[in-house]
Amino acid sequence: MPTINNRDTLKTAYLSILVVFGLGSLSYAQDEDDQTTPPSTDSNSVAFTLMDVEAMIAYRDERRDILAESLAESNLSAEEQQLVANAVAKAYVGIPVSSYTQSTKILSSEDEDSTENSSRVQVNVAGHTQREGASHTNRLDSNNPFFYFPAVPFVAESGKLLDESDSSATFEFDFDFPMDNADEDEMMANLAKKMKWVFQISVSKADQTPENITMKLTKPVRKRFVFKMSTFQMDVHYSFIESCECFAVSKMTTQIEASAIVAGRIEETVELTYSEIDCEQPKRFLLPEEPESSFLAF
Repeated sequence: MPTINNRDTLKTAYLSILVVFGLGSLSYAQDEDDQTTPPSTDSNSVAFTLMDVEAMIAYRDERRDILAESLAESNLSAEEQQLVANAVAKAYVGIPVSSYTQSTKILSSEDEDSTENSSRVQVNVAGHTQREGASHTNRLDSNNPFFYFPAVPFVAESGKLLDESDSSATFEFDFDFPMDNADEDEMMANLAKKMKWVFQISVSKADQTPENITMKLTKPVRKRFVFKMSTFQMDVHYSFIESCECFAVSKMTTQIEASAIVAGRIEETVELTYSEIDCEQPKRFLLPEEPESSFLAF
């Protein structure tokens, strides 16, 4: 995710609420022949497991079973529970050794023109990323098309069928939106209590696979005379990648509308597009031991 300039102290603090759950912070160092890496002293690395396709499938199925057990507490039918469990499990199966093109577009109320850039990125077997033409490697973080979700990413018992057609079904769940430092900051803690979030997933009925995932704030939240957030919504679109034998994010759009007493009105739309995703053969998947808690990297 692109870095947003610190326009002033208040806006920086305000944007910190956008730090979300989920995505794998995945940078490691390891010998190509090892299956599991011990903790590394490399500052760009954390411990991870290197999986082949068979291990990846076992990991995916374990996640499906964990979610299916949780969904049994919901009012969804057995068939609906199965749809959701399979789709969510397929949305994240680790990070394959691969390359992809990442295109970023930022539209801001403070800028007349949008900011756009595109680059080719390599995920290597040591768990680092390297942009084409760069001489250094980076930590594998949230800037990749293989976004981490916990096995149970929402309040499973709250599930309900939102919409349905012959080919797909959309489900909605309550969503506990973790925020970094909320326990340490009284203002952030109070704000977190006022927020209500939902997690929506659209599933293909034919093959029980993810189509779209949306996470959004259901109504505006404010602290009188200080700030107001009227919109925060993330829309994630999935595609099946033949060379990887798994799903990846093809596009993610994040919309933010807010205002702060010092910073003024904030309107941002950030669009990430991932294309030309190609996995090395034989296929190998990186699975971090401690997935990063942040979905966005502001």
